[in-house]
Amino acid sequence: MVRDAKPGKHAEFGEHERLSLALLALDELAGAALVLDARLAVRGATPAAQALLDGAIADGASAAKVLCGGAIDRPIAVALAQGRAVTGLVTRP
Repeated sequence: MVRDAKPGKHAEFGEHERLSLALLALDELAGAALVLDARLAVRGATPAAQALLDGAIADGASAAKVLCGGAIDRPIAVALAQGRAVTGLVTRP
């Protein structure tokens, strides 16, 4: 616990800045990762994830669509919809 921190010390940072800092920290800890909301919409992507997926990912984009596109067999999308943790290798042409 940090005892010298003052309440509201980081109040000067907006939501966007806080998310950006969190994504940079997540990138250092985990590498490529997407942050999803309860609807499985993308709320953020680490720089490594953006590099793997060829650029910025729109806020609110469907995680299943981002990761699986229009594929018929979508095991990642199925696992996400069922609320199960999932890892996978996404090959992109």
